[in-house]
Amino acid sequence: MGPFAINFEHIEAERSIRTVCAYLGSFDPPHRAHQWIANYLADRFDLVLLLVPVIHFEKQISFPGNALPEQRLEMLRFLCQEKQDRLRYGLSPRILFIELEQFLQCIWPWAAVYLGMGSETYGKLLESRDYYQRIGKVWTEFEQNRLADLVRRTLVFNRKRSISGGICLPHEFKKLSSTGIRNRVAQMHARHVSPNEWPVLFADSLIEPVVDYIYSQGLYRDCSRSS
Repeated sequence: MGPFAINFEHIEAERSIRTVCAYLGSFDPPHRAHQWIANYLADRFDLVLLLVPVIHFEKQISFPGNALPEQRLEMLRFLCQEKQDRLRYGLSPRILFIELEQFLQCIWPWAAVYLGMGSETYGKLLESRDYYQRIGKVWTEFEQNRLADLVRRTLVFNRKRSISGGICLPHEFKKLSSTGIRNRVAQMHARHVSPNEWPVLFADSLIEPVVDYIYSQGLYRDCSRSS
């Protein structure tokens, strides 16, 4: 399975696309900070891809503490509706950034390919050599040069003071985290809070269709097993 297996219609034929930015995240769940980032990128690139890694080095999916990849895609669908002409979403089995960039460049050889990510993920990008070694792949001067070039084409979003060349999130989103939201959801499930109250209680962190989906699917009931 390649990235964009879901909601990836007719993009390859769109030669008018000159810039592509792939933003990688767990999106578990996608919240308003993710929405702000997606809109920020959509205003600057011809096409933005919101990608959920199928395989993760540090995290294991534990349902219902975590949403399944397909459920995260459904929530991303709601997030992309505002700018669906430029936003797409999908699953990415490519767990190595350099390989992902090469894969995207093969799809759009005429376009400039960029990556977007949070500061924590950016740290993993810088440690790409270590991840190659962990899975037994050879790291050569070629990979080192590709990494150096990719770093120059990466947009980093930060909750705190912006790192050099990074983008600082607006103040109202700096404390938002998917982990914190999952914990809040678990507490509300445990207290049997009426579904009518959920949109109001999560208005500052989640768009209403995502709130409704989380409740209807019974997501995040047991966050003790989430990652």
